[in-house]
Amino acid sequence: MRQYLLMPDIEGAPQAAAAATDDLAETVRATLRALVPPGGTSALAFQPVPTPLNLRDYLRPGSDEVEPVRAGIQLSLVADTVGEIIDGDLVTGTTTASGLFGLLLTGTANGTPDAAAVYGRLRGAAEERYRGDPHLILPTPASWCVPGVLGWSNFSWKTGDSSGGGLMPSTERVPGPEWQWRVLGPEYRAVLGQPRLITQAASTDASGAGQPAPDGARLRNLAALAQADGPPALGGAVTLNDTVVLPAVEQPLADPRHVVQVAGSLDLAATPHVADSSSLSVSFKFAFVTLRRPWWDGLLVRNRGWRIAGYAPGSLSPGPDSTSGPAVGLPVGMVLVRDVAISGTWSSDQTQVVENSISFGPFSLLGRTISTESVSSTTTMTVDGTQLCAWLVEVLPKLPPSPDEAPPAAPRELLKEGSRGPNVERLQRQLAACGCATFVTGRFDHATVEAVVAFQREKRLKVDGIVGPHTWVALFGTV
Repeated sequence: MRQYLLMPDIEGAPQAAAAATDDLAETVRATLRALVPPGGTSALAFQPVPTPLNLRDYLRPGSDEVEPVRAGIQLSLVADTVGEIIDGDLVTGTTTASGLFGLLLTGTANGTPDAAAVYGRLRGAAEERYRGDPHLILPTPASWCVPGVLGWSNFSWKTGDSSGGGLMPSTERVPGPEWQWRVLGPEYRAVLGQPRLITQAASTDASGAGQPAPDGARLRNLAALAQADGPPALGGAVTLNDTVVLPAVEQPLADPRHVVQVAGSLDLAATPHVADSSSLSVSFKFAFVTLRRPWWDGLLVRNRGWRIAGYAPGSLSPGPDSTSGPAVGLPVGMVLVRDVAISGTWSSDQTQVVENSISFGPFSLLGRTISTESVSSTTTMTVDGTQLCAWLVEVLPKLPPSPDEAPPAAPRELLKEGSRGPNVERLQRQLAACGCATFVTGRFDHATVEAVVAFQREKRLKVDGIVGPHTWVALFGTV
């Protein structure tokens, strides 16, 4: 998570952010929070490190048409994640949403027989969808990355405004972390005007082999690229540590996760500053893209009658109202911004802070252009590209919901077609809890034989439809 360190700016201005910046931040948060549907368990969470998106990576090369496989893979690499909601940010790690749901499918029923049967039916259906799906994420609109498809709303604010127009109720204020300018060191500043250097650093190692660089080497590569003699030509190569590195246009698509990691490393290497301006103005356009996962089953996730062996209740997600840790959010929508323009009058030292910053609040400044009006001394910074600014997240419930308990002792009775009694009922309930469709009748009928055969085949046991010691242990052990 980004650390919002309070530091004086170059001129020694007060550490607290100016009221104008606070008003701007609260207005932006309130405007975007209006995208959250009322009620329910959804929330707005900002991207901790502002992330530029190259929408050409989602399109067929040389055209404005969506390449479905290419776009699906790229979007899943960006959005197949879950994270902790901390100070209004979605702080992600290495856990993917698809991986988490796969773990949830290892759960076993932990409740009354009827509740176990319900869980079993839910898990069986969810597991079938999960196993038959490539775990892609489907956006709405489907061609969101095509120019002209998204409907963009306008936001415009200047010092003294009570709202930014758009969606925000003018009386609402949403406090949050202080916005600061993140200033890059001299060795990285060439990146500000050439953001594609980040893609090169994320994609290529120092050997020029075209393999992803280790985390520790990416910033070193970036510094070498940024300090190369002259900007790298689109059609040529760059000399990096006496090795020729191919340009980004001749490399495969960069994994967007690596690009985010490089941007995050740059953000951590930057120094936070406050640059106060009494005439601050900000404008941008914003749009919303809904994300759907056909393989994610919300009914199963919200079911309370199951456990996972080896996991304490709430260890994967503490739930929305827990005091034991931050809530966990699953992205169900992206908030995109573009055409960011920031203007103000600053002192010469503060202008240096602004011009050398990689970000301001939730906005990336990579690829920015700067102009200064000579009469009013107003400096304007514009960033034309599309950025991932925030997420709409579904706050996950307590996962797993129930404690891991020792499984009940497996019966020893040999059961086969025609058997009757309480152990047949136990068998049928446990088969249902494992996702094998059957009814609890107390009679070992043909439907029960089919359920046993399906279970034995799944567990790679001897497939004979007879429940003996090995089948009992598989049923009442870790399913």
